Order: sequence, then structure tokens, then C-alpha cells
Amino acid sequence: VKYRQNHHKLNMALSELELSEDYAKALLDAVVKRNFLDDKDITIELITEEIFANNYSVEDVRVIESQIHKDFAQVIQFNPEPNSEMFAQLLATFELPDSLASVFASYWETKRSRIVEYRASHYSQNPSLENLSWRIDRVLKSKGGNDTDTTSCLVSLDTRDNLNQKQTIKFEI
Repeated sequence: VKYRQNHHKLNMALSELELSEDYAKALLDAVVKRNFLDDKDITIELITEEIFANNYSVEDVRVIESQIHKDFAQVIQFNPEPNSEMFAQLLATFELPDSLASVFASYWETKRSRIVEYRASHYSQNPSLENLSWRIDRVLKSKGGNDTDTTSCLVSLDTRDNLNQKQTIKFEI
């Protein structure tokens, strides 16, 4: 319910924004730098003062900034390779005026890879399994010539982490 309330506030606030393209880009830049690039110098108060010229309350700006951040993060988190179509679906929920929607879409296209790369390198996810191979071995004699008769399973897992680096893990059971 809280998400819906905040999302509704965001839709109202964004649809009523009278920001020029430059200020809309500045808003998006501030949200991205603050939330995805860990720029500690970008604060809600700075955004309120510099971008909105104190025409909105700090709390209203916090709602706008927070929801844009959450929505960007959701597109990135649930889609390993977020594309323009996914972002367009997100934009549709914002109910933006056409001028702002085009600014958001253009911004996403130019900054998408940097945001995704940063999130991948700073927010760990479990590696994904790409390949599993195994075989069963039966050892009848050891190197010393002793009779053993043991069975083992050799397993090899090929994984890829969130930085797209491949790793092979091998073990014996």
C-alpha cells in the first residue's frame, strides 16, 4: 500500500513538474549519482535547492527521488540486460508529459550501461550456473598396488558471476 501511495505521489509530482529538459536531465543525473554511483555530495536538500529552486518541499523531492531510484533499480535488478523496451514500460507508469518522457528515455539510453555496470560490481549476486558435467570413477587399485574398490563422482561446475567472469569449480564426492 505504501508503495502505491508513493508511486501515486510520484506520478502526480512528475506530471505536474514544469522542468526544462536541462533540469530534468539534472534531476536524473542527481538520482543516478546519489543512488547508483554513491556520490555523497548529492543530497536531497541540494536537489531541492539547485534543481527545484525550493519550489517543492524537501519531503516532496525525497518522494520523487526515492521512487525514481526504486524504479530504476527494479528495472536493473530483475533484468540482467535491461533494454529500452523495459525502460519504456517503466516510463509508461510515470505518466510523464511527452517532453519529460523523451528526456528520461534519452537519459536511460546514454547512461544505462554505466548504471548496470556499477550495480553489477557493487551489489553481489550469486553466480549463475552455465554448465554442469560429471562422471563416475571406480578405483580398483591405488598407486601403491593395494586393492581399494572405491567409487567416486567427479563434478565440474562452470559459473559466471555478475561481472561476467567465468569460473570453473571442480570437486569429488
